[in-house]
Amino acid sequence: MAEERIKNKRTVFVGNLPVSCTRKALQILFKELGSIESIRFRSVAREDPSMSLKVAAIQRKVHPKRQSINAYIVFKSEEGAEKALQRNGLEIEKGFHIRVDRASKSASHDHKRSVFVGNLPYDVNELPLRNHFEECGKVEAVRLVRDRRSGMGKGFGYVLFESMDAVQLALKLDGSELDGRKVRVKRSVKKEKVKSVKNRAAKGAKGPRKGDSAAAAKNSGKAKDSGKASPMQRGPKGGLKGRPGKGPHGKALSGPGPRRLARPHGGGSFKGEMVTPGGDKAKGKGLKKKKLKARKRDQAIHI
Repeated sequence: MAEERIKNKRTVFVGNLPVSCTRKALQILFKELGSIESIRFRSVAREDPSMSLKVAAIQRKVHPKRQSINAYIVFKSEEGAEKALQRNGLEIEKGFHIRVDRASKSASHDHKRSVFVGNLPYDVNELPLRNHFEECGKVEAVRLVRDRRSGMGKGFGYVLFESMDAVQLALKLDGSELDGRKVRVKRSVKKEKVKSVKNRAAKGAKGPRKGDSAAAAKNSGKAKDSGKASPMQRGPKGGLKGRPGKGPHGKALSGPGPRRLARPHGGGSFKGEMVTPGGDKAKGKGLKKKKLKARKRDQAIHI
């Protein structure tokens, strides 16, 4: 494992190479930067799925819709790999700007100078994507995420600019058309940050917090002790919820619903004297009192 880590520090990744690129062409391109130990081609989209990746890379049996391949160059010294980064963005053939990165996992992507581009065609190449964002600022590198087995695109990628100011202009291209599709342009963020945001959203969608459920249980307990209904048990106008056709004490009601009329206050009728049109009081000729029978408690009333 220690030898592998040291070897990774001496290795560079070279992306967006034309299919016609050979080992000799790469040696000529990088030999002046340092002595090369080995070169191996990768990310070949096979025309025949039954063919192995190694044979497809040697014979260059590439899918007709895939116009580029990648390679790994191992230098004899770490200094050579460091100098090889100077070739990043170099146009080695018309329409092919190569991307040169360190192969070691410690190499980090600069998200502050990058944008995420989604809803891309699966067979899109780096050149149309580069040309689409060239108006925002100078593009340092374009990375299309591809499937390991087929080598075809997954429909999204990243554009790295030389300046952070270009990112603001690139975000304005959200919804613009590229090869007949409206692309999504967002800020590039780390995977850890995306996972944390998704986890917070998932936790919020699960339900109320523990404190909220405990408070609800406490309120319901108080309502039981006091004999009164809690706000959740009350009806729409303060009445008590119960079974349809039942009164508050469980007795059946023969009317259309469990509504009860309030008991009249005062008990008696109007008391006083009538005044005649002439102004004299008519003694003993007051309004007749109308006696109301007291209604028994919980007696049903027919309206």
